[in-house]
Amino acid sequence: MARGFNCVPDASGDGGQFNDACETPDACDPGLLCFDPAATASACDLNANGCCTPFCQLPDGPCPNPDQQCLPWFDPMMPVLPGYEDLGFCAIAP
Repeated sequence: MARGFNCVPDASGDGGQFNDACETPDACDPGLLCFDPAATASACDLNANGCCTPFCQLPDGPCPNPDQQCLPWFDPMMPVLPGYEDLGFCAIAP
């Protein structure tokens, strides 16, 4: 089980902004994660391996795309790491 987050150098170059296609965790700008494009926003390329989307603060943190909302990062049935209780990410609600 992961005990937290790991920092990796930003390798996004000129890309890596929200809604940009990505293939690796370090392909998005700081504050964004590379996640399933079908779950992140209709503005993402559905043929990409991933799409850069921002983290947000629960319960109602702002998200850049109108079809997104701030969803919990951790499964509600699992224990949440201390200090990460308000961690969410911007995605389309299931």
